[in-house]
Amino acid sequence: MVETSAPGLTMDSESSGAYARHRLEQLCERLRRLRPEVLDDRDPEPLHQYRVSLRRLRSLLIQFAPALLLPAKVTPSRIALLARATGATRDLDVLGLRLQHDLLPALPEIQRHTCDVLLLRRLSERRRKAFALLEAELTASRHQRLLERLRAWCAQPRFTPLGQQPLQPWIREWTLSITGSCFLHSGWFAEEPDAADLHDLRKRLKAVRYGLELLQEPLGAAAALWLQRWRRAQACLGDLQDLAVQRQWLERELRGELREAASSLHNLLTTERQVAWQGWLELRCELLDPACRRSLLNLDGTQD
Repeated sequence: MVETSAPGLTMDSESSGAYARHRLEQLCERLRRLRPEVLDDRDPEPLHQYRVSLRRLRSLLIQFAPALLLPAKVTPSRIALLARATGATRDLDVLGLRLQHDLLPALPEIQRHTCDVLLLRRLSERRRKAFALLEAELTASRHQRLLERLRAWCAQPRFTPLGQQPLQPWIREWTLSITGSCFLHSGWFAEEPDAADLHDLRKRLKAVRYGLELLQEPLGAAAALWLQRWRRAQACLGDLQDLAVQRQWLERELRGELREAASSLHNLLTTERQVAWQGWLELRCELLDPACRRSLLNLDGTQD
């Protein structure tokens, strides 16, 4: 059945499918506007925003899958492939910013000069190659066809019987679909900052945050505190992941004439990791408190 969101609909009467379609259309338009800026490659921020928009789109398709009848070739896994293609370039952008603004200024002058000349040159070359692969992906016909299919679906959406139901009476179910099991993830109990489970938890919490942001309007103020908590958690875990990637890259590059700087940079990264890990342990304790966990399951304001 085809249904569109009419201008006169209120939040109480708007269907779940129409609500998701509107957000999906916004993301498609944002991707369309960002793409030329990414390909122009004058600033790293459009690439970051493009990557985030793809991740939000994937989360939306997963969260509202029971409401939407999408084309067979429009799947979360295909969106994930596009987002993954942005990873290498974005990681190198983050490393470049960290080097220029945090790590290299903290080195002794002689070591800093050597790293400026050699390490940043190597980083620039790696980044050039990574962007060439990204550019090929963004200009590939399969990329364009996927986004065109999404835009065409938005023009003529199709919803399941559940998707035709008003959103508000189902808001608890839509919320629990993304939050209900998040505290069962094994990453909450990781004992080392480099644990693979911790990295996987970071991705899980990011998806939860995107899902809550998508529902923030119908949930109202109830979601604000949890969005703040998830941003803090994402920042802690994101720092740990970035530091792990940066340490691996530097271990490969710090050799020969750069060996002298290796010890200094290693110590700086180790200190930063300890700070990020301690911040995560404190936040983890707060989030795992029973009262805190229960409040997440009651975001729609109903009482058990």
